Amino acid sequence: MNERKYLLDIVEDYGSLSSLGSYIKSLKGYFDLNHNPRASIVKDDPNNLRETGYGNNNVLPASVSEDHGTHVTGIIAADRNNDIGINGVANNVKVMAIRAIPDGDERDKDVANAIRYAVDNGARIINMSFGKRYSSHKEIVIEAFQYAESKGVLLVHAAGNDSENIDLTPAYPSKYISPGVRLNNWLEVGASAAQAEKLAAGFSNYCKQSVDLFAPGDDILSTIPDNQYKKLKGTSMAAPVVSGIAALALSQYPELDILTLKQYLLNTVRAYPNLQVVKPGTDDEKINFSDLSSTGGVVDAYAFIQALSSDLNSASNNHCETKINDIYSGYLDDPRALENCIAITNISSQQNNKYYYVFVPAGTKTLKLSLTDGEGNADLYVSEAVNGWPSATENDFSSTEEHSTDLIEINNPTSDQFYHIMIAPASTYSNVSLKAELIN
Repeated sequence: MNERKYLLDIVEDYGSLSSLGSYIKSLKGYFDLNHNPRASIVKDDPNNLRETGYGNNNVLPASVSEDHGTHVTGIIAADRNNDIGINGVANNVKVMAIRAIPDGDERDKDVANAIRYAVDNGARIINMSFGKRYSSHKEIVIEAFQYAESKGVLLVHAAGNDSENIDLTPAYPSKYISPGVRLNNWLEVGASAAQAEKLAAGFSNYCKQSVDLFAPGDDILSTIPDNQYKKLKGTSMAAPVVSGIAALALSQYPELDILTLKQYLLNTVRAYPNLQVVKPGTDDEKINFSDLSSTGGVVDAYAFIQALSSDLNSASNNHCETKINDIYSGYLDDPRALENCIAITNISSQQNNKYYYVFVPAGTKTLKLSLTDGEGNADLYVSEAVNGWPSATENDFSSTEEHSTDLIEINNPTSDQFYHIMIAPASTYSNVSLKAELIN
């Protein structure tokens, strides 16, 4: 390797010689076994993983070089009306600043506490522009993520900047809580660039299963401390683009549930099905862009908001208010029964039950059934109850696939009628969600 070019590349990565000098100075903490930066500031017991209440409320940077969090925040929420610097993605959001990972010293205990603190204090979306190769206490982080999921909080995570397939080279934190089982409230974001041939930024991690979508993350201008602006690159910049777009939707539709929000984001990406791009980490090896993430696309704010507003502002705007159990007493006593707009989650082919049903009350104009997320492949079949339980060969309706969702829409369904539903495996599947919506 050319030593001069190597050094110049390092300086470019850190922005300036002074920033590089600050980094080199910080290396002392990694090699001095007696150096403990937490002793005087954080004041916790590192071995007590359940400890809370340590640290302080100072989220300000010690110097302008500590710019990562400010840069991420600006992408999401920089003032759009002051004609200064940049416009953030969203203009009606509140930002909760939590300094849990100073100088990249990411500890599982701190991450878990930060997630729980954000959830308990009203966060709807948590942007996570951080990651690492090894997680020594990942169980406490997973518990915190599951807590966020139980409270309806969306987690948006940067995929990482190692130019690697993270299906093959695991990174942390991860949406997977165990092999084949993943969180439903998680979006993994890769970084896109401006050039078509290099639409996948050369540094971005990727993979068909674990990365959900891409977002702009190369040479992104945003805020840094002391009222300054700077261009940075990384999936750390791509994740807040998605977080900002999600926040934009919630500012308009605060009652929107996170799973629906996530699915609209995935279903409205700008897809490039036949585009050959340079594979991240290579000089000229080509790969289909569609093979680098599960959606094969880049987040599209306009298409997302258009689809969302069109659906939510239609005559069916309040369709989720109808509850079948209020109409049909004892309906939910059977675990196979689907309530309107409430998904049954974590369905797998290992379970004995692959049959479900939904009751359609009078006045329903459209019955919408969706099978989302999950690993593997499964199809959806439906029949009116009078025709018995459906199968792959005998059914009244079968699903069509849009990205990672199997959909069935039945217009003018028979009123006061049960519809039987079958999930049929095309391969082993796990962690899928089934939802019925009654649109009046």
